[in-house]
Amino acid sequence: MAKIQFLKGFSEIQLSNPENLMQTLRKHNIPVASSCGGEGICGKCQVKVINGEVNLSAKRKLESDCLIRNGVHEKNVRLSCQCTVMGDVQVDTNYW
Repeated sequence: MAKIQFLKGFSEIQLSNPENLMQTLRKHNIPVASSCGGEGICGKCQVKVINGEVNLSAKRKLESDCLIRNGVHEKNVRLSCQCTVMGDVQVDTNYW
């Protein structure tokens, strides 16, 4: 069992199976910015991974290219639409 924790404002989410981060956040009524609907194009759904980055799926080229295109160079920033939670993580965004 995995859990998603937050620095501020939201209760922990428990997962029994690996799940897409963006879909899970939305399912639990946690706002996620996006104009592309989770296609990995707009880059608005960025989250900063505070702890547990190794428990997310590996970055694929689509995600890496989008982050570079948006001027993001921090290694701990991920697109929530492009990663799967497979273990405990703690995330934050600047809009929560």
